[in-house]
Amino acid sequence: MQVRRLDATPPKSMIGVGLGEVDEALAHHLAINPAKATLVTFVMDELPAKTAGIERFDVIVAINGDANASPTALRDVLKDIEPGAMIAFDVRRGADVKKNEVAAVVFDPTKMAAIDGTARPGIGKALRRQGDAARGGEGDLVLHAASRAVIR
Repeated sequence: MQVRRLDATPPKSMIGVGLGEVDEALAHHLAINPAKATLVTFVMDELPAKTAGIERFDVIVAINGDANASPTALRDVLKDIEPGAMIAFDVRRGADVKKNEVAAVVFDPTKMAAIDGTARPGIGKALRRQGDAARGGEGDLVLHAASRAVIR
């Protein structure tokens, strides 16, 4: 069982994307450090990232000029930045790196639920049936139980 403790405090802002890790194969082909990049897994219609031209499967390689663009680094920016502030991204799409500026908006958990899986029906039932996974503590996010991914 893999359990990761996350800060449950919601961010101040959002841009309307799902965040993923860059796998080894993609990092190799793009010649980037996977620990310092974020794969865009989903882009919500009518939210700032989509409006700014960010697309699903883009790879974020810099945030506000900082080369650490990991999912954790982006979450930290969104935790602290005020709604309405601009965030500058260097986004890798194929061989090209585009600069995008995205205006942060107030975090809305109902909109983000479609991205992060929190509104997926049946997830509580799956955890109750997984034994050890159900014994996790408050604030734990179970990623794998019985060698199977719980959240995909």
